[in-house]
Amino acid sequence: MSATIKWDRRPYRSPSDFGKRSLPYFLLRRLRWTLGNRSPFFAYVKLTRRCNLDCAYCPWHTGTVNSDPELSSNQWKDIFSDLANRGIRVLVLEGGEPTLRSDLPQLLDHAHSLGLTTVVGTNGTTNPWRIRPTAFTVSVDGPMRIHDSVRGSGNFDRLLANLEQNPGIPVASITVLNRGNYRLIEETLDAVMPLVTVAGFTFQYPYSARDELLLTPQEVRVARQTLLRLKKSRRFRILNANVSLRRDTWTCYPEIAVSVSHLGEISSHCFVGQIETPDCKSCQLGCYRLLSALHSFNFEAWFNLYRHLLRHL
Repeated sequence: MSATIKWDRRPYRSPSDFGKRSLPYFLLRRLRWTLGNRSPFFAYVKLTRRCNLDCAYCPWHTGTVNSDPELSSNQWKDIFSDLANRGIRVLVLEGGEPTLRSDLPQLLDHAHSLGLTTVVGTNGTTNPWRIRPTAFTVSVDGPMRIHDSVRGSGNFDRLLANLEQNPGIPVASITVLNRGNYRLIEETLDAVMPLVTVAGFTFQYPYSARDELLLTPQEVRVARQTLLRLKKSRRFRILNANVSLRRDTWTCYPEIAVSVSHLGEISSHCFVGQIETPDCKSCQLGCYRLLSALHSFNFEAWFNLYRHLLRHL
């Protein structure tokens, strides 16, 4: 574990420490943060590097081959228990494609027994409904012609068909904006909004090996202005906070989350650091922007998150 992580030294007594009292508990944690206890609250967990797709902008499954070793079910359960005892309350389970792990249902059951909230990030092309996380995120690259150009022919229809079978689990679509889709935000929302709870947008990170689709600073501003306009119209449920869309620069609070590699290595840096040294000045990723907006008590961000997602959990 990274020596720079300042863990909460008071273990949780029971899963009931987090649940209906989650907001009061978060406020207590935030007060303790102000007083100097900078303990992480979230964990981004890369369960696997395996993936059934090969997206143009994604480096996660290209750095290693699919035959790389993975942790066993019991090893992941031990890690989840350790994270919970150290103060983590929300697990974001990613890949690769995490639903490729056959033991994912039992890993989720274990996490929930610890009182953890779970979010599974998936491409939506497998059978996601066999598992029951607290919520899903699904990747949507744009309308069909764009999505399939990135992920392969037929994958957009496969995604929509799976979403239509949703048994009632909250789902947030996540769109990574780049030169191929940043002018198609409204068309993307028209295509998926009837089938998801809320839509979130982020910007392609400038990974050193995947930079051909990166937006210029001016194009990023155009996309942010589009999102602000669409939010103001109230036609769509958009997760991004206004405060993060209006700013060119942004201060993140990296200490509020840890990243866990597919080999169980826990680090204080964001998940970009699992591949290369993070370039925070060029980063436009929406994940830490949302968490940081909540952490800074931006009321619009809190209200937007509750209105579009939390009340459905």
